[in-house]
Amino acid sequence: MEKSKVIYQTVAAQTQQKAYNEIATGRFRSSFQNEDEARGALESMRGKNLMIEEVLNRIKNENPDLDAILSRCIGW
Repeated sequence: MEKSKVIYQTVAAQTQQKAYNEIATGRFRSSFQNEDEARGALESMRGKNLMIEEVLNRIKNENPDLDAILSRCIGW
């Protein structure tokens, strides 16, 4: 679990660094054509995240030990 957590953090940091570098050098290009398209994608992702949160909360309620397990591997 620790190895997976470190790999995830490394990839996340590299992705964030690349995005910041593209913005800083003026090479950033939005993948959306307009603001409405971006808003729709954001709302879609928000809906998916809410569903995932609901499932995780139900799992947590059924298994109280899950908090200890998840906090070690993903910083729950």
